[in-house]
Order: sequence, then C-alpha cells, then structure tokens
Amino acid sequence: MEGSAERQMGYGYRTRHAFRWDEGTFFEDAEHKTMQSEALAMKRLFHYCCAVSQVRWGSGYIDGSFSPVFPGVSVRPPITVFSNGRLRVSFGNLRDEETSYICRDALADRLLGIDSIRPRIPSALRDQTVNLNISQWGGDVERVITALEHMRSKAP
Repeated sequence: MEGSAERQMGYGYRTRHAFRWDEGTFFEDAEHKTMQSEALAMKRLFHYCCAVSQVRWGSGYIDGSFSPVFPGVSVRPPITVFSNGRLRVSFGNLRDEETSYICRDALADRLLGIDSIRPRIPSALRDQTVNLNISQWGGDVERVITALEHMRSKAP
C-alpha cells in the first residue's frame, strides 16, 4: 500500500511505514482531525516555532508531528505538537546542562499560570512528560507561546 502522500491522505489512513511529514501534510491532516479554531491554534504555535527555533518533523504513520529545538535551551525539543491537537511537553528533555534545568523550571512556572494546564503539571518535573489535548491548550495558545518565550529568555 505504498503510494503518494495524497493517496494515503485521501483514504484517511496511513500505511504502517514511516511517513515524512512537512507543513502541508501536517496541516492537511490537522484540518481533518480537529476543528478549524484548533487547527489555527496549531498554526499559530507552528509559525512562532519557525521564527525562533529549528523545527523537526516526525515520521509517524497515524499522526503528524513537529518538534521545535530552541538554540541555547537544549539540543532536544521541549515540546512536540501532533496533528490530532495533542501537545506533549517533555520536561525530561531539558536536562543537558544547568541552563536547561533553569529553562525547564521557567517553562513550568509559566504553564502553571494557565488554569486549563495547571492540573496536568506534576510537582516533580525532572523526567516527566505531560500530554495535553487541544481543548486544554488551544484556547490559550498565546499564553503557551509566552511560556516558551519565558523559557527562551533564561537561555544564555
């Protein structure tokens, strides 16, 4: 069942082979899996990430994903956004050096200020991963971006 991305997308499924996502295929998939306002929130976060980080694309066969790597913060991405609207915050990725721990704590502090996200943030962050549905973060995308900016401000 290997075919073009369009053929795979047209039937609403992906083969079990790795798929290389890009901006076009990611947002096409997101528009099928989320409401328009949610897809717009993901686009807003994506455009912010493109402006200040190096965006890496996932290769999943069910959901697309992108992960921004912020220079000076860590060599690993602190977040991953999936085309179904899920936002994964990987606090455990921010442990390269002392600066990464400071950035991790700064990100957590700002995310804790968002009512819809606060209950999902564990008190012990060191190796935690938090998965947020689009309903938990999409309406507060500007505050999520502010949290990422605050994290970046702590990098050298």
